[in-house]
Amino acid sequence: MSIYNWLDKTVGVLGNGLYKHSPSLYNKLRPLTRSAKIFYIKFLQSDTIFLDLSGSGLCNRLKRLVSLMRFSDYFNKKLYVRWKKTFEAKCCFSDLFETELQLTSKLPKGIFSNVYISGWNFWILPSEVQGETVKINNNFFWKPIDHKYQNIPKVLQKEFLKYFNQLTPVKKLKDTIKKNSKKITKNTVGVHIRRGDFIKKYGPEMHADYKFMKAMDKLIQKNPKVNFFLATDSKDTEVLFKRRYGKKIFTYKKRSLNRNNKEGVQDALVDLLLLSKTNHIIGSHRSTFSEVAWWFGQCKAKVDIVGGKFKGK
Repeated sequence: MSIYNWLDKTVGVLGNGLYKHSPSLYNKLRPLTRSAKIFYIKFLQSDTIFLDLSGSGLCNRLKRLVSLMRFSDYFNKKLYVRWKKTFEAKCCFSDLFETELQLTSKLPKGIFSNVYISGWNFWILPSEVQGETVKINNNFFWKPIDHKYQNIPKVLQKEFLKYFNQLTPVKKLKDTIKKNSKKITKNTVGVHIRRGDFIKKYGPEMHADYKFMKAMDKLIQKNPKVNFFLATDSKDTEVLFKRRYGKKIFTYKKRSLNRNNKEGVQDALVDLLLLSKTNHIIGSHRSTFSEVAWWFGQCKAKVDIVGGKFKGK
């Protein structure tokens, strides 16, 4: 295990205990651990970075990938990526994107190996958000950009978009997206309803159907011409919403909802990029799928999140 991965895991375990014991001390130390990770990349490594993208779903992988693509440029290091097929995303990178990456199946070992693991969060430099550590009631808080949408500084939106825009889908998927996007107009609102493991993880109430319906019904009252593109990983949810909204809602007809096969992951990417073409997204709280769709849409869509506190501007 590399020093970085040891630090990452140790800080996570110790941090949970420290937070329970002393939240104020935890919040003071958290920015320092982040800075230590950046220092490790910048000063203690060779001219290469290895990113191990396994054990996470499609959008988690993409967030970590663009972060490391950006870091490799910033620190002038070559990036090698292991995109491993796992049950969360059993599909090769080349089945999804035509973007050229230095892919590898082997990773270096040892305490000083420069291997970084996949995760759900973006990586930013400690100095990149103005007032990176802000003082509130004598406590310091780290300010990440995950799930912040329009509240992310414009300079960082522009910076990360350079790397999202390098991820070009393969021609087959690009053609499918182009064909299905003809239905999307200025009156189309994208709705992403996350099911699957989220029900088990957060319970049924966080993303309950009635919450999405309430948000959609309000939009219909404001604009009778509105229609909806629904992206979901649940056939039951799709049937329920089509029954309620009829011709006002449409979906992409997927070959599979199972992320444990290539077709399922490819269809998820098509759903993601179709969602990104809407100018208003009703998304699911804590879902990186809703978040990454907003990024692929060039950070332009208004966003309302169901199940959380974020309110779009």
